[in-house]
Amino acid sequence: MATVYLTFTITKTFEEWKAVFDADQDNLASSGIQTLAVGYQLDTPNTVRVAFSADSQKVVEDFTQHNTTDIESSGHVLESTIWETFSS
Repeated sequence: MATVYLTFTITKTFEEWKAVFDADQDNLASSGIQTLAVGYQLDTPNTVRVAFSADSQKVVEDFTQHNTTDIESSGHVLESTIWETFSS
C-alpha cells in the first residue's frame, strides 16, 4: 500500500471544489482509492492537499487520467499538481 499526497491549485473556492470531490468518493473507492485527508493551505486557500491510500501511485494516476474532464471541471488545475508517495 501507498499513501499518495497531491498538492494543487484550484480556481474555485475550496467549498465549491470540495463539494465535487465529496460527490466522487464512491468512484474513488470503486477504483481502489481511499481518501485519508483533505484540506487547504491556511494562508493560501486556493492551494489544496489531499492524502489517498491506494495500492500504488499508479492507481491514483490512472484514476486521474480516466477522469480528467471531471477533475478539471471541479476547479483542480491539473498542471499544478505535485505528487508525493510514501509507504504506508
